[in-house]
Order: sequence, then C-alpha cells, then structure tokens
Amino acid sequence: MSYKLQAITLWPEWLPMFFLPERRGPECLEPECSAKAYTDACRMRQGSGENAASCSSFRLDPPRPKRVENRDWEAARIPHHVVGRWLAFHAGKDIGGAKAGKKGQEAALDAVAEVAEAAGWPLHIILEATRPENLIRSAIVALMRIDAINTQPSPDPWAFDPPAWQLVIGEVRQIEPVPCQGSQGIWAVSEQIRRAVLAECAKHPEWKW
Repeated sequence: MSYKLQAITLWPEWLPMFFLPERRGPECLEPECSAKAYTDACRMRQGSGENAASCSSFRLDPPRPKRVENRDWEAARIPHHVVGRWLAFHAGKDIGGAKAGKKGQEAALDAVAEVAEAAGWPLHIILEATRPENLIRSAIVALMRIDAINTQPSPDPWAFDPPAWQLVIGEVRQIEPVPCQGSQGIWAVSEQIRRAVLAECAKHPEWKW
C-alpha cells in the first residue's frame, strides 16, 4: 500500500451488515428450518418438484450483503480521491451516534433491520448480528476497496435516496479489531495504528493488494 491509510467511522450497528455470510440457493427465513427442508427447496428450485416460490419459508434470491456506504456530505466534501484505494472502516463507540439515547439507539437498530430485510436477510440473522453485546466498537474492523462514488439514484437496497451518495465497495477484508478512536469525515490513521492494521493483514498471505 503506497499511500497513507485513511479511515471512515460508521455507527457500530451497520458494520456487521458488511460481514453477513454469503448465501446461495433458497434462503431459509425461519431459524428452525431443517436441513431436509432446505434440501427439498433446492430440489424444487432445480425443477424436480413443485415450484419453490410457493413455499413461504424460503426466499429464492440470495440476500445481498452491504456493499455501499451512504453519506450526505455536501458535494465539495465528496472524497473522490479514495476511489481505487483501500479505506479502513472503523466502528464507532455509540449505537445511533453519541447523542442517540435509549430511544435513539432502538430506532437506529430498527433502521438497520428494515434495510437489511429489504436486502433479503431473515430477521433472526439481522437481530443476532446487531445485538448490542455482539457489536464491535471503537476499533478498525476491516479494509474495503472503494471502486466508485455514486451520486445518482440506485436500485441497491442498501443505498439511500439523494441527497445521499454512496461509496461503492468492491472487496471487503475483515481483520481482527484494532482498537482506536475515530473521527469525523475521512481521517488519517496514525502510523502506530497503521502498522497494527497491516500486521493483521499480514496474517492473510492470500490477500493481494
């Protein structure tokens, strides 16, 4: 990485949405669905039985992990320089922001669930991923390659409508959390934290930069 590492801070409840497991085939919507039920639905999808769309416990389209990050900064602050670079994603300290309070935190978690459900994720997976005790906070948790910046309306269920715009993410590389304080906007990672992040990346020799 030939450039100085920069970072962006997100409310902690949004970060697990980048790491939801990849799914293939019919998606079980109920936590108690059996392996046999899943297999039967797969067979139906392959045309060897009834139409799987008639089974209300399964969704045929694979759910979409989050691959955009929304911001509503004014045009002059859109960070075009990060396109083509890896950006460190930092989990903030407070659900819904520092001034959210209990009701604000509940509303923030509800907002994540609403968007994630629209992206195809079963509610039980969303709720488990965003349980407050499961959330990582005040740490860099991933490097993500920014492929583009979108300022137009998008069909992506994770994208908010204008005036919001999106950092469009290509690859996501999750690392063991590196504790540090965040900041507003796009911020420079200190050399000490940068070395710690790169040390975590070095544990994955298969990663190419």
